[in-house]
Amino acid sequence: HTHTHTHTPLHTYHAQVIHYYLVDDTVEIREVHEQNDGRDPTPLLLCRQRIPKVPIPSNFPTVVMELSDEEVKEWLSPKDFALGRTVNIMGRRFLIYDMDKFTREFYQINFGVENSEPIQVKQTPAPPAQQVLPPYNGFGSLEDSKQSCLSLIPQPPKKDLMRMLENDGKVLRFAAILNSSRPEDENRKFIISYYLSDDMISIYEPPQRNSGVIGGKFLERTRVSKPGSSVDNPEFYHPNDFSIGAPVVVFNHNFVITDADTYVVKYMEQHSADFATETINSLRQKHGTVLQETGAR
Repeated sequence: HTHTHTHTPLHTYHAQVIHYYLVDDTVEIREVHEQNDGRDPTPLLLCRQRIPKVPIPSNFPTVVMELSDEEVKEWLSPKDFALGRTVNIMGRRFLIYDMDKFTREFYQINFGVENSEPIQVKQTPAPPAQQVLPPYNGFGSLEDSKQSCLSLIPQPPKKDLMRMLENDGKVLRFAAILNSSRPEDENRKFIISYYLSDDMISIYEPPQRNSGVIGGKFLERTRVSKPGSSVDNPEFYHPNDFSIGAPVVVFNHNFVITDADTYVVKYMEQHSADFATETINSLRQKHGTVLQETGAR
């Protein structure tokens, strides 16, 4: 009864147990399985049989003929399984690194082997490979793509529930025009809605009579990244970017912010620490001018 390690082509060791039967000089090799080792749960690697010491030629018809003493000059014997030796069985190399108590006593009595300490063959585990996410392919959201790389069964991305509850129903609406060189886009007007709960943007075009353009939903609610930002680490638009006169590029469409509703001004003034002073001042100036013109009329 000996413990062996098989040296595979991938330079890894696979533990196995070799049984040598003294009654008929046959050899049996049993598998040693570990939890989650990824190998088929077969009990035997080699069934009980005699093993030639020198491999037989590959052209020998082993399918229809059995090996005999005429084809094999020497069979494997107990002396070939001494501790520390490497045995070639069926084209595989087996390193004898340990044996049980009976086997130690057998080798001590019959071969005079005194030193039968087991050989250390345990390899230091390789450091875990660093997980590198593949580049974003543009399908779906970036968060969804990352989740499909982190687990076999993708889970939905985690959301900031507290933020969603606190900002549920809070929408900042801005008026914008399309900065385009085409004459038919000159009088088109849009409403850009910024959802504070998830930083998403939707664009709506109010219908205008005799404009030649069918109004309605221009952009479904989604997150919009700024132009020039990287695909793997995008920078998304923030309400600070929606000051009066600021350009907003949405999927190669150039918009210019022209106005905002009163709720936007009040919200930014109440949360002035979260918004840039230039953005708040531009909205104040715009609404102040509108109030003065309205009062003059």
